[in-house]
Amino acid sequence: MTNEEKIWLARHIESGELEDGTPWIAIPNRPDGHKWTADEIADALEYRGDLEEKNHDSL
Repeated sequence: MTNEEKIWLARHIESGELEDGTPWIAIPNRPDGHKWTADEIADALEYRGDLEEKNHDSL
């Protein structure tokens, strides 16, 4: 996965929590219609977490 793809995926993953507290996550297909691998999703989530941490630290 390219860095550009990782950034795209990290920005397009949606997550939240149901009323009962159950977490949920929605992962879009690749722009070419194929599915992401588990490793690619993990990399994107890690990247997203790093960005959120960086943004939080800069406040």
